[in-house]
Amino acid sequence: MKKILFTLFAVCAGFFVMAQQTVTPPSETIQMSETTYNFGKIAQGKPVTHNFVITNT
Repeated sequence: MKKILFTLFAVCAGFFVMAQQTVTPPSETIQMSETTYNFGKIAQGKPVTHNFVITNT
């Protein structure tokens, strides 16, 4: 009886291990055309803006 239960347990455990799928991480990355921008001399109190281009590949 013990031998049968052990064999049944081993077979079930084997199926459980084989049934798991491997998970691959996504290969998506974010790329920027530039990471810094030099505004030069700015008068105090004047607003400045710059648009960074971000690409998801």
